[in-house]
Amino acid sequence: MALLIQQVTDSGRRQALPVILGTVTGLYVHATLAMAGLSALVANVLITLGIRSAVT
Repeated sequence: MALLIQQVTDSGRRQALPVILGTVTGLYVHATLAMAGLSALVANVLITLGIRSAVT
């Protein structure tokens, strides 16, 4: 947020657009990778519980 405010005050709105786009892109990539990791974790737990149930 501080970088965005600095860009707007120093260079104007047009120069701040790459900062906004980069921030939004980074957030989407982070959220996507976090969801993929969470899905993999849940799938792994379900597989582990399935194997444990089959053994006992």
